[in-house]
Amino acid sequence: VTIPANIKSIGEYAFLCCYGLTSVICYSSEPPTIERNVFAGLTLRNITLYCNRSFREKEVWKDFNIVEAYANDKAMLTALTVTDYETHASCPLSPAFNDTVYNYTVEVPYSVSRITIQAIPDNAKATVGSAASRIHTLNVGENPFHIRVQSGDKKTERDYWVTVIRAFATGIPQAVEPAIQVSLSGQILHVNSPAAERVNIYSVSGALLDGLEKPAGKTSVAVNSTNPLTQVLIVKGSSGWVKKLLTGN
Repeated sequence: VTIPANIKSIGEYAFLCCYGLTSVICYSSEPPTIERNVFAGLTLRNITLYCNRSFREKEVWKDFNIVEAYANDKAMLTALTVTDYETHASCPLSPAFNDTVYNYTVEVPYSVSRITIQAIPDNAKATVGSAASRIHTLNVGENPFHIRVQSGDKKTERDYWVTVIRAFATGIPQAVEPAIQVSLSGQILHVNSPAAERVNIYSVSGALLDGLEKPAGKTSVAVNSTNPLTQVLIVKGSSGWVKKLLTGN
């Protein structure tokens, strides 16, 4: 929940039993007046409040888990989360969030069609781009989201990127047999599998990019795709194994 700077008071029972409330960003320079039972039914110490120092001295507000955020020249995030809009389940970032890491990937199954992104700046005066706090409908494959943070004095900007990869309808197994080794260096595919077999390469949306016949054991071949290789590739062997690759890995 974000409370704008012009809010001076909050009416009674406004957040009664809002058990999904995990954080509050308050841009007010002074703590808004709290009517009775505004946060009734909630454990305030489990809710993070991003605000200035003055909130620590006010009844009710002081009971939150307060993170002081009053600098005017910073443009960084203190939290970044992706959530399944339908189930409210968290969708883990890779790598885990760190305010000095600016590119993230999130993999979700085909069943996840809509997500929300919450991006919280490390100070209450900074602003965050429109990709945050919105409902986003996902296409199959890669869905890039750009989040720009601007400092309160508007002199500093920082860009974060989240790429949400939605699996195609048939699903892609996440595991590969330990005996199978697959890697990609540029356009060269390296495969080490016991069988002589057919190996197909697909985009994450399921489009066939190339196919080849490999001998038993280890082999390296050039991928003859007419399309640029996307960030994520699916490699399947006719003996039954499947491998998901990031290009360049």
